[in-house]
Amino acid sequence: MTLSIAKILVTTWGCPWNYDATLKRYSGFRWSEVEYVLDNNRLKSRTILPLLYDLIKPSKCIIIVLDTVAYKYYRDYNELINDVIGLYKDFIRDIGLDPRNVDIIVAPGAGYYSNGIFEGYIYDYKVYTAFEISYRIIDDIRENDVAELHLDLSHGVNYMPTLTYMVIRDLASILAVFKTVKLTVYNSEPYTSGAKKLTIHVIEKTDTFPWPRYSMVYDKKFFIRAKLQAEERKELDQRIKDIMKKIFESRGYRLREVNCFMASIQNGLPLALYRFYISYGVLYELLEHLIKLYKEYIIVKYANSKLHVAKRLGLGDSLYELVKAYITSALLTNIDRVHEPRIGLLNSVRENVFKRNYILNNMISRDLHSIMDRVTRYEKEHGFLTKWTPYDKIYGRGEYTFRDFVAHSGLLAKLIEVYKRDGKIYVRYKEKEIDKVIRFCEDILKP
Repeated sequence: MTLSIAKILVTTWGCPWNYDATLKRYSGFRWSEVEYVLDNNRLKSRTILPLLYDLIKPSKCIIIVLDTVAYKYYRDYNELINDVIGLYKDFIRDIGLDPRNVDIIVAPGAGYYSNGIFEGYIYDYKVYTAFEISYRIIDDIRENDVAELHLDLSHGVNYMPTLTYMVIRDLASILAVFKTVKLTVYNSEPYTSGAKKLTIHVIEKTDTFPWPRYSMVYDKKFFIRAKLQAEERKELDQRIKDIMKKIFESRGYRLREVNCFMASIQNGLPLALYRFYISYGVLYELLEHLIKLYKEYIIVKYANSKLHVAKRLGLGDSLYELVKAYITSALLTNIDRVHEPRIGLLNSVRENVFKRNYILNNMISRDLHSIMDRVTRYEKEHGFLTKWTPYDKIYGRGEYTFRDFVAHSGLLAKLIEVYKRDGKIYVRYKEKEIDKVIRFCEDILKP
C-alpha cells in the first residue's frame, strides 16, 4: 500500500534588504546572489528557498519573518503586519517563486534597530509561531499517513532559529503519536563578502521522537502582564473571563479539563481521555481570541521620524501549552467526549493512540483486561451487573493514591463504576470523585 505524504517546508528569514537611515526606507539587497549547492543540485539565488522548494515540492511552504522589518507610519498593528507581508511577497517574486504558494507568518520580535524600536518579549515569538504553524499545517497532516517536516534555518537571525527548532521538535513529538514523522533540518554555510558558492548542509535527519510532555494551563499565565497597571490587570482578567465564558463555559467545558486531556495523552489514561476530551475547534477558537486580545495591547506609533512598537502583553507558557493541546486534539480523529464509554472503546483508543508507546500500551491493556476478568468472576458469583456498580465492590480493597492512579491507567477501583449491557462492559468515573480525578491529572503535569 502506498502511503500518502504531507510535505511541510518551514523556513526562517531575517531582513534581506539594506535600510537607508537617511531616506527612511529600504534600498538595495543585503542578501547577495550566490550559488547554493545541495548534493548534486545547485541554483543561483539570494536564498536557498527556491532550491529546496524545487527539490522537496512541499504541499505547504511557510516562511517566518519578524515584524521588526517594519519602518513607517501605520494606523495599527494589523496594518503593520499586512505591510510586512507585502514587502516579502515582492521579494518572493524577485527570487522566482509565486507568493500564492507560500504562507508568510509575521511573528512578534523585539529589539532596537535603525528602522524602529520594538519593545516586547522574545518568548512571544515561540508561542505565536507555534500557533500559526499548527493551524496552517493541521489539515494537511490529518489527511495523510506520513508527515515530512523540512526546516531551513539558514536565513534566520538571533533567536529565530533556536525558537523555531524548539517549536518544530515539540510539534513533531505530538504528530509522531499519530503519524509517521520524518524531520530534516537544513543550514547553509554562512555568507561572507565575495562568496560565490555556499553548500547546504543537512544538520539533522530523524524519524524518532520522544513521547510528548505537557505542562499545566492556568488562565493567569496566558499572558505576561508586568507592563500593566493594577487597574489594567483587573480589566484584562475580566476580558479573559468573558472569553472563557463565551467559548468554554457555554459549552460545558472547564479550563482544568484541558489539563486532564493533556495528562491522559502523556500518561496513558484512556477513560480520562474520553471524559475530558476537548474539541480542537473549541481550542482553536479560544487561541484565536486570546491572540487577538494580545494584539489589542500593542501600541504602534511614529515619532521623531522613527517607528515605535510597544507590546504591553507577553504571550505566556499556558498559551504555548494550549497550542499543544489544540494540535493533539486535532489529530484525534473520530473521537468525542464520552462520559460512559464501553471497554471496547477504551481498547480501541489504546490501539490507535498509544500503539507507539510500548509501556503505556501494555499498561492500559493489563488494566482493561483486569476489569473484564474481575467483572466476569463477580457475575458468576453475584449475577449480572444490571446497574452501575462501584468497582471497589468488585475489586475489593482499592488504593486511592496518586501513585496508584498513574500506575493503573487512571482506572482506580475507588474512582470508577462499571455496568454491563448487551454483553458489553461500560465504565465511568464516579461523579462525586471527578474533582479527585482532576487533581490527580493535574499532578501529572506539575514539575
